[in-house]
Amino acid sequence: MENLTPSQLLPDFYRQYNLPPDGGQSDSFVKVEITEKINVYIPNFDARRKAVLKHDVHHLVTGYPSILKGEAEISAWEIASGCTNYWAALLLDSQGLLIGLFLYPAATFKAFKKGRRSSNLYQENLSESDFLNMEISTLKRHLKWSEDDENLKTSFSDVLSFVYWILICSIIGIFSLALIPFLILYNLKLAFNL
Repeated sequence: MENLTPSQLLPDFYRQYNLPPDGGQSDSFVKVEITEKINVYIPNFDARRKAVLKHDVHHLVTGYPSILKGEAEISAWEIASGCTNYWAALLLDSQGLLIGLFLYPAATFKAFKKGRRSSNLYQENLSESDFLNMEISTLKRHLKWSEDDENLKTSFSDVLSFVYWILICSIIGIFSLALIPFLILYNLKLAFNL
């Protein structure tokens, strides 16, 4: 896998997680699987479309799977490595970090620490063509991603930054609650083809 490119790996990644061939970029809505039987649908707005391909490539680089725990980890990693210039990524990652904090606190904090020591595609000035056609091993080096967990010692600044981002994500989460009525109406509209 290390010598393959995201453009070679994404089709299998999308199949593995039952996503559309383009990762859902062209869809008007996104299905969020809460449980096997409960799904919520959110509009696939332009800001999300702008971020989603980079997010999917981040899964390939980091190895975090596209399941609840992996989404919590990648959310923490993306926040720590810098996603504030992509508001949709920050909004969605905030929810992921908070979920991870409650369900997978150790894994979420570890991913956050790794993010503080690396970069991501939201921060890099690589064109889509560049990062899609770069070997995964090259992308890992470019983003300073390390598989090494042995030297991932926790610093006071890691803890302070994590607490800071928990507070920021909590504030974003509180304001996001105002969107729930609209989300319910959107899901009813989709369910009944209104």
